[in-house]
Amino acid sequence: MTDPLKTSEAGPSHPLGAVADADLAREIETARSLVAAIVKARKNLRLYLPNNPIYQQAIAGLSKAFENAFESQEAVTIEIQRTQILCGGKTIYQSPDVEDNLASLFYKDGVRNLTFLRGITDEETAEFLEIIQLGGRSAELDDDIVTLMWEKDLEHVRYLVVEEGEGDESDPSLLPRGARPGAAYGNLTEAHRDAVAAPAGPQAGAEEVRSLAATPGYEDLTSFPKELMSPLPLDDDDIRRLKIQIQDKRNALLLHRTVDICIELLFQDAGANPAGFEESVRTLERLGKLALMRGEFRLAADLIGQLHRMLGNKEMFDEKGRNLLRQTRAALGNEARLAEVGRYLDQGIPYSPEGLEAYLVSLDETAILPLCDLLGLKEMKNRRIIVNALIVLGKKHLEALVRGLSDSRWYIVRNIIYILGRLDDARAAGVLKRFASNPEPRVRMEAVRSLGLLGPPAAEALGLYLDDADSQVRLAAIRYLGTTRTPEAVQRIMERIRGKGFKDLPNEATRAHLEAYAEAAGSDAVALLEELATRGGWFDRNRIEEIQTAATAALGLVDTPKSREILGRLAESKSPSVRSAAREALDSRTE
Repeated sequence: MTDPLKTSEAGPSHPLGAVADADLAREIETARSLVAAIVKARKNLRLYLPNNPIYQQAIAGLSKAFENAFESQEAVTIEIQRTQILCGGKTIYQSPDVEDNLASLFYKDGVRNLTFLRGITDEETAEFLEIIQLGGRSAELDDDIVTLMWEKDLEHVRYLVVEEGEGDESDPSLLPRGARPGAAYGNLTEAHRDAVAAPAGPQAGAEEVRSLAATPGYEDLTSFPKELMSPLPLDDDDIRRLKIQIQDKRNALLLHRTVDICIELLFQDAGANPAGFEESVRTLERLGKLALMRGEFRLAADLIGQLHRMLGNKEMFDEKGRNLLRQTRAALGNEARLAEVGRYLDQGIPYSPEGLEAYLVSLDETAILPLCDLLGLKEMKNRRIIVNALIVLGKKHLEALVRGLSDSRWYIVRNIIYILGRLDDARAAGVLKRFASNPEPRVRMEAVRSLGLLGPPAAEALGLYLDDADSQVRLAAIRYLGTTRTPEAVQRIMERIRGKGFKDLPNEATRAHLEAYAEAAGSDAVALLEELATRGGWFDRNRIEEIQTAATAALGLVDTPKSREILGRLAESKSPSVRSAAREALDSRTE
């Protein structure tokens, strides 16, 4: 029997005719019907409330569309372009309206491929519709499609993301919001620089002020009265009024002003009043804990920053004093404190997302493992901030982050792997190798995605996933391997194309291999792609034409005079699918 990939026979292709195109046509029509159902359901969900029967019918209608789609196939894969959706190289959805365009909704956030798998549940269908509804409000909600899909983690919906730009600055989901490495967080007043001298007469001193901070009412989240907003010393009458007013919770600024005053007292006592200094430090610790309980995370971040700067001032503070400051700084970000913060967040405490992130990135490497534990918080918006903070901290402390991968919960491991891909650290590629044998396919898929972000250093590790048990993991691995554009990737992909098993691959995998080869080898890919696009054979003509069509489409990714000349000849092919692929490739270059 003649091997269709190794025969030396040249000459015209053998057209398949209507019978040969039947399978592909059915796949395209199935995808077209499914996308139409998604568009219809999305429209109805936007027009009606959840308690409206039409709203429920929209979800049920899409569930039925999925059921129909999987009567004859295991998966439906669609390719996302800027304003259109394709299947098998054919346009199945297109709209000139960029603002309300299903393709644009995914494209703008980097999604280039969606695959729906047989077995999708009604619950997953509803959640997918919720994702595209929320994704349309991404500017309002600060959540993009990729993050929403990542958080929902739908078992039967797979996606491929292309993230461009060094450091992924074009993608807000990959950057800590409002956080920049090395940036200062907050503008806490340097109260010690302008200490106010106490006037003559009977005055309340530092002990009275500190005693107020230690009252039970203070620990019960009470605010300090307005008099404490002044840095001036207090007399006995002021103290009496403060004791009456200390239960007032209405003025949130009082906590900030009290921190300023305590810092001023701390500087006044440094070197002159050791007992007063220690009490001032302990008071600041209580103030910091109170700030965290109230969700005043920006204040906590500012306080930690102040403590850090004080530790660098060896002229003002002796070693004993700096030890006290270290203990206070550690107490505001240790494991127990972060566990409390997690409970506050799960309870729905109001807070500023920017403030929370500022607090978290102000912590040191000892906070990384406790923060990894918080990746299991209930609310997506809270986990998103934890992820952003760990990206910032992980860039400085990779080893500490890697220790979190020993967690027994697969979703925690997956989230840490997601973070590793955003560190721009080649060492992460070595770490991600070991997950090729992980039993959870979602962990392996996340490892492949993260390796894809690491570029050339990830080529070797991506090779370990090419024969994964999950077909979607295999597809992602070969596509990302192509983007590394390394000699190793070119050699690895070419060997697979030349191998005996290539002719038995599903059509989608064939296309993925050839497109990855074109991406990796560039102009050097033209010779092999031309060979595959023009090679004929007498047996398994359907499969031969699939390979020819895929190779033709892959040639369209290599823009050289030689490839254009070959595509021009293929545009006159007797094979309808090859001819169409060649013409579409040529048309795309003139746009």
